[in-house]
Amino acid sequence: AGVVFNRVASPSHFRELKAAVRERSAVECLGWLPDRRELRLPERQLGLVSVHERGLPREYLDLLASTIREHLQIDRVLELAGQVSISGCSIKKEGEHRARIGIARDRAFCFYYEDNLRLLAEAGAEFVPFSPLEDVRLPEGLDGLYLGGGFPEEFAACLAENRSMLETVRRFPGPVLAECGGLIYLCERFVGRDGVRYPLAGRIKGTIEMTESLQACGYREVELTRDSLLGPAGTKLRGHVFHWSRWVKYPAEGWGIYRADGMTFGYADAKTLASYFHFHLGSCPAAAAYFVEQCRRFSLRMPEGLQGERHGRE
Repeated sequence: AGVVFNRVASPSHFRELKAAVRERSAVECLGWLPDRRELRLPERQLGLVSVHERGLPREYLDLLASTIREHLQIDRVLELAGQVSISGCSIKKEGEHRARIGIARDRAFCFYYEDNLRLLAEAGAEFVPFSPLEDVRLPEGLDGLYLGGGFPEEFAACLAENRSMLETVRRFPGPVLAECGGLIYLCERFVGRDGVRYPLAGRIKGTIEMTESLQACGYREVELTRDSLLGPAGTKLRGHVFHWSRWVKYPAEGWGIYRADGMTFGYADAKTLASYFHFHLGSCPAAAAYFVEQCRRFSLRMPEGLQGERHGRE
């Protein structure tokens, strides 16, 4: 719908960028942000430090707000934002059972594409947040789990100490979708750079170990090579990978679920789909509806009276 340029050197630099866009497309230029040292955010090997760990000072927010007001066409941005939708999945019908999906949200698990959450909600998901760091067990009555990305390697000791939560995730009988940090959490163990080994959920076999170099970074298109929680074999999705750890001693069975640039990676069985891949479900909205339907079917298969005990059953 439009483009905003970041870290622009000067007004003349913006004019050059705007002219280049006009020569090649009809995309509207909505403004720019200058490359100011005061607006830079702290980084580390896994990207930005999350807001869950260190909030932004009021002075920073005030400066950012005033810079945006000065350089962006705010009214036009809001006008265009109200016209754009990536939705392509069926909206849940009134009265249809909503799938209660537990979503890991805390300092260790904080990365989710907002588009994914919207598409899943439109398909009938009701999100129930929980903290693998602080909660002792999963919430009652869940139909599925979504473990997104984040920084579990920074909190490995705390995650490993919460054995009751690890056990309920390991034993959870419903569908589980795990991306990157979620993959780490589901494996049997994690090894930090210092060589310390931490036992984790063990829902899938294998060990994740930190390395001194970036293992993968970039956008990918993947293809499901077998039926899984996001669709039948042949389903194609896009997203990204960015990680400094590697999966070693991985399970022989279920391996090779996705195909990307000639590579195979990821794990899937009837109830689990886990990999380093961060799916962007906007690339295949039907996948969002498919996952929600798998969760809904699991719920409807459970005998009445046991719905609130789903997380404790094999």
